[in-house]
Amino acid sequence: MSSFFEKNISIFLKNQKLKTPLLMGILNITPDSFFDGGYYTSIDNAIKQVEKLVIDGADIIDIGGESTRPYSDSVSEKEEINRVIPVLKEIKKRFPKIKISIDTTKSAVMKEALIEGVDIINDISALVFDLNAAKELAKYNCPIVIMHSPWRPKTMQSEFNYTKPVIEHIQDYFTERIESLESIGIKKERLILDPGVGFGKSVENNFDIIVGFSKLKSFGRPILIGASNKSYIAKTINDDSFPRVEGNVLTEVISLLNEVDILRVHDIASTKKTLKLFNSFIDAIKRDITSIE
Repeated sequence: MSSFFEKNISIFLKNQKLKTPLLMGILNITPDSFFDGGYYTSIDNAIKQVEKLVIDGADIIDIGGESTRPYSDSVSEKEEINRVIPVLKEIKKRFPKIKISIDTTKSAVMKEALIEGVDIINDISALVFDLNAAKELAKYNCPIVIMHSPWRPKTMQSEFNYTKPVIEHIQDYFTERIESLESIGIKKERLILDPGVGFGKSVENNFDIIVGFSKLKSFGRPILIGASNKSYIAKTINDDSFPRVEGNVLTEVISLLNEVDILRVHDIASTKKTLKLFNSFIDAIKRDITSIE
């Protein structure tokens, strides 16, 4: 083994546990999402994409009916319900075993989705934008993804101003949100934490989150990372083309080293291959360490 590996990698990886995080496949039922807006607005196209995601190995399908890209406008509850509920019903019918998440900030959408059997609520606002959301979800027992994104998508890239390291800010935010939600009957054990890569963050902030989110493990809750195809990748490598495969793969590897629990991605097949290669390298390094001890 080379001195580089001995000094810089092997000690860290020696006790690294092989980890297979859950894979959340993204299904945007919107005309204007940053990566695939307009592709899956028809039920037929949406179901074809779900079928591909399931075949490729998705554990969860995350359905969104409102774009939350920077500077995007909100849509009405009625419009969002009309977009997502018919697709949700069809997925439940065609793929009864797959877990489904609904990506929404609106209590009315959450309620309709729960009636139709959705498994997970994924709220970028951590149940802040809609004051009725937390009250509604207190009636149920489903898992809830709460993200760090205190500002609305329309203004989030101009409003944020961190006065301390971004991870510390996120830690404080989750501490407050968990305490607030527990006070109205939503147990901490139901929560999944998403540090909000790309939501009210600078390019530097996003890198700091990816390499440092393991600090959020102190909350004792699963961590979800949704960095797939985010613009910080293109800005760093000066390439606006899609998909941003190189950045996605490296982000996934760093996330795996930090023991991520859920990866929210557009390309399940590519991520699945990354997981397999990562675990194979970990196995090889462990064998190498054992052979020289």
